[in-house]
Amino acid sequence: MVNKILLAVDGSENSMRAARHTAALMKKNPGLKVTILYVRSPVENLLKFSPWVQPQIIESETKKIAENIIERAKSVFTGEGFYVETDVVMGDAGEAIVKYAEEGKFGQIIMGTRGLSDLSGIILGSVSHQVLHLAKPDCPIMLVK
Repeated sequence: MVNKILLAVDGSENSMRAARHTAALMKKNPGLKVTILYVRSPVENLLKFSPWVQPQIIESETKKIAENIIERAKSVFTGEGFYVETDVVMGDAGEAIVKYAEEGKFGQIIMGTRGLSDLSGIILGSVSHQVLHLAKPDCPIMLVK
């Protein structure tokens, strides 16, 4: 039985559906421990798209965005009275999610997906596809569409 779930969120409606699904699982299994994770892109990656903006401004804004996304996801659980942990890490989203799950010994990863076909996901580099391929077999992945 899985007792420790990593909920990876990105602020999309599909990740909010994944949060609601995870809250429903907690209702059925009160012993579940859930950590909500958001992965920020390194500022250097963002500077490629906007070289005229100061790195400090990008850093500040991405922190605000991360906090907002975490709070939105966390609000799904506060109405239910469940305690969840939260964390924000920096890196490539797919790799960071899998690494966090492995290091934290999570029994399952839950995340939203855009629902692209396999071919579209490969071409677009979908984070959910990356997680599916990088995660070890002993850590099931649940994708919520």
